[in-house]
Amino acid sequence: MPIGETRINPKFSSNQFVHLAADPKRQGPIISISGPIGGQYRYQVHHDTDNAPWYDEDQLRSSDPPKAGTELEAALVNQEFISPGEFSARITAERLATPLTDIIYALHAARIQYIPFQFKPLLRFLRADQPRLLIADEVGVGKTIEAGIILREMQSRQDVDNVLIVCPKALAQKWRDEMERFDEDFPILDGGNLRYCINQCHLEGQWPRRFSKVIVPLELLRQRQYVDEARSNKPVLESLDPAPTFSLTIVDEAHHVRNPESSSHKVARFLCESSEAVLFLSATPVQLGSDNLFQLLNLLRQDLFPDFRTFEQMAAPNSSILKALRHIQYRSPADNWQGESIEAIDTAMNTDWGRRSLAKDPRLRDWRDKLAHENDLSEMSCIQLLRDLEEAHTLAPVMNRTRRRDIGRFTTREPHTIEVAFTKEQKRFYENLVDFRRQLLLEEHDPRVVNLISPLLERQATSCLPAMLPMLDQILSTGRVTSSAHSDDLAE
Repeated sequence: MPIGETRINPKFSSNQFVHLAADPKRQGPIISISGPIGGQYRYQVHHDTDNAPWYDEDQLRSSDPPKAGTELEAALVNQEFISPGEFSARITAERLATPLTDIIYALHAARIQYIPFQFKPLLRFLRADQPRLLIADEVGVGKTIEAGIILREMQSRQDVDNVLIVCPKALAQKWRDEMERFDEDFPILDGGNLRYCINQCHLEGQWPRRFSKVIVPLELLRQRQYVDEARSNKPVLESLDPAPTFSLTIVDEAHHVRNPESSSHKVARFLCESSEAVLFLSATPVQLGSDNLFQLLNLLRQDLFPDFRTFEQMAAPNSSILKALRHIQYRSPADNWQGESIEAIDTAMNTDWGRRSLAKDPRLRDWRDKLAHENDLSEMSCIQLLRDLEEAHTLAPVMNRTRRRDIGRFTTREPHTIEVAFTKEQKRFYENLVDFRRQLLLEEHDPRVVNLISPLLERQATSCLPAMLPMLDQILSTGRVTSSAHSDDLAE
């Protein structure tokens, strides 16, 4: 409203819902109007029984949804403009109230070295229409760190209550150590504590607060006493009503849950349905074949991948997109890389799924024209083209894959095997220990199963004898041994 001009009618009406400009959560209906005084009306707003204060007109905003063509037109006709300073302040307030996908709030919120490629999964996660992602990076890229970055970013943007990390037992301590780099304490659940959590969910309807952030070995979580209602006389996961809600569930080595007939898959399905955000981590889903990759993506986003036929149609353009990416990234073949790239893009567009989606993408059409008519694209143009092609990959919204060869020196591994002979005492202890564990297993399992497990036990003992101490401590303290104490991964 121009200075010195008095509005004839009040901006708001009785019974209209309004909220405070400084605090949108404080709202209520207008129950009385006074004025105008000094060119402004005053409004009494009912917040609750004992709270109905008066506000100046410029302190309030309408809580009613905007009506296109009415309120906007009226504001323009009445010249109800705001100053550039107020406009800037409102934009800033909106950015603070609604975290944006192009801003990383937890960039330096952990004791880790900043390596740009490890933030790539986070950006995919933030841009996704649902917070679910398969991180399929190659071994050595740093999937654990990438998951920790996503956890820290979620904590910077919203309340994160319950966080569950599911991983093979052999990796549980590694996960705990890595989470300490993010100043997070994740205890490792044993069978007794897991039973306590399930019982508390059954009684109280929610996951116990003191175990709000935990690591659970997959070998433990998938046991029938926690999963199969028909095999247990105690509450199990599938019988919990209401089911617990997790802010974030991370499943490491997720290829172990790909078999739809397994207990592991059943547990993963339950957790995906009970979690607001889900991360699957696996270095091998691409090598396992289309069916196994489909099973993982179906767990994550059943709405996008309801059946294998739909998945195959969606994935059909991707081999050609990857081919185009290689031509552009390596400018190969040197004499015709642009022509080869065009051919690969055309092949992708001519698949059934490509005709429905990629052919309508203006970015790809523009890049195709540039490849055809510009003799040599600049380096910056190629970088942008690579980004757009990566986004055109039909699995990009739900999967991130970073390869070691694409990121250089950070992940170069140079393993060296150093042979150290046992002392006589160590050799005698090793032989007795392996024989002891084998006898224990034979008491509970079929000899064929034991024959499969024994080589794993021998390698474990050979690798690090001190790592066997927890099992020995349990025997000495309890006088008994459970299969989880002397086996890392039993067949389901």
